[in-house]
Amino acid sequence: MSLKNLLDITASREASKGFKQGLSEERIKEQLPYLRNLVAFFREYPDLFIDFLLKNNNPHNFHFYFYQRIFLRIVMRHRYVYATFPRA
Repeated sequence: MSLKNLLDITASREASKGFKQGLSEERIKEQLPYLRNLVAFFREYPDLFIDFLLKNNNPHNFHFYFYQRIFLRIVMRHRYVYATFPRA
């Protein structure tokens, strides 16, 4: 596909009749209910979002400890959080 077709939205729509290609406003609107559910889920479980992002591309074997997961969830769910971090 040429640069002219990529820049001209109407030309790219005509070129792709019957086959959805590219990013358009109507395609995003079709997916909004699913995206809302994903955002709501990952706001409650931000540690699972990071696991999801690193699922296939994790060269350093990154993982959360249990207390890190709990702290991350609490911080994301509540507006004010009080914590004490002892050195020992």
